[in-house]
Amino acid sequence: MDNPISVSEKLKNNLIHSDKVSRDKKIDFLIAIMPELCRDSIKEILTLLNLTDYLKIFDTRSRPKFEINDENEKLLTAFKENNLIASYQENPEKEGYYKIIRFKSATKTLPQELL
Repeated sequence: MDNPISVSEKLKNNLIHSDKVSRDKKIDFLIAIMPELCRDSIKEILTLLNLTDYLKIFDTRSRPKFEINDENEKLLTAFKENNLIASYQENPEKEGYYKIIRFKSATKTLPQELL
């Protein structure tokens, strides 16, 4: 956990798939290795951990909401720190839930002479 970069891929896979490792420890491990994972690997682990609501973060057409609790706060903080979301906040429209804030897509305006 302290130095996940030095852990072999085989050991990482064994830890994520192991029945002997608690779900909380697996989530902590995911958070620890998240900086070195590609989006597809993150999605795969989220599915393995039955955290499928988090897959909606990668779908720009969805607006996922997460119940306010320690586990969701820990995961959303990790997503923010790894630049997968811009931020998250309590949802003013649905009390007791977080909503995510995505990065604004950079839209470029055309020069006037091209219009």
